[in-house]
Amino acid sequence: MKNYVNKLLPVYILLLLTAILFNGSKSFAQCNVSLPKDFIECNNSSVPVGSTPEYFPTYSTNNAGDSYLWKITGGPFSFFGGTNATSRYPKINYDVGYVYTIVIEFTNSLGTCRDTQVVYRQVGITAQIANPLQPDTTVCANTTSIDLSGIVKGPYTSVLWSTSGTGGFSATNTLTTKYTFSAADKSNGVISIIFKATAQTNGSCFPDDADTVTIRFNPAGAKDSTIAFCSATRLNYQPTTIQSGTSFNWTSAVISGSAIGNSPSGT
Repeated sequence: MKNYVNKLLPVYILLLLTAILFNGSKSFAQCNVSLPKDFIECNNSSVPVGSTPEYFPTYSTNNAGDSYLWKITGGPFSFFGGTNATSRYPKINYDVGYVYTIVIEFTNSLGTCRDTQVVYRQVGITAQIANPLQPDTTVCANTTSIDLSGIVKGPYTSVLWSTSGTGGFSATNTLTTKYTFSAADKSNGVISIIFKATAQTNGSCFPDDADTVTIRFNPAGAKDSTIAFCSATRLNYQPTTIQSGTSFNWTSAVISGSAIGNSPSGT
């Protein structure tokens, strides 16, 4: 009996492996379609999709019963060369200055699937410093660092923070970062911080965009008529004189923004 089982064991193993491989192969049969990444189009206005890599879709099957439906929004367009919205590889005319959303809806025997691509037809990206507010901002002289964040609208591929100062960023290639001021930054009194984004383009139009914020350092206080002090700190201003018995009369007015505890006059 033992020898009989031993002889049949390889057969059972073979049958088990065959069943696993057969069932597993079913997971590879599916409906799938993939379009290239979003990008800025600088060259092509008339696009033969089947021979243009930037627009070329990849389908999981190519059978007689497969069907296709192209949905395009965002601007004027037209099909040419005898193709239409149901062609596997249509030929499409696009206009300049529009952001097109291209959706391919693919149907095969296993179902319907879709993918989306956004094409910026000679429309550039926009890089903007969201924090702090540009074009400039003022920080206290004892501030050690400042949080920065940027926003990019469009198909960007990378971002880069840089500065005219000598301080350091916690990261230079992320949308958010922190800049730590150097002693030289504070000594100079002003630095510029630049946020730049690079785009995914076909051609050389609108390859990138940049935004700049100026950081100014405000001293904690100085005994003169143009005293400067930092926001949210109490102003302690004590005028002095070399003559004994001198009396003082002063007036104070808030000419911009808001302040708490200000008195219009005093002695």
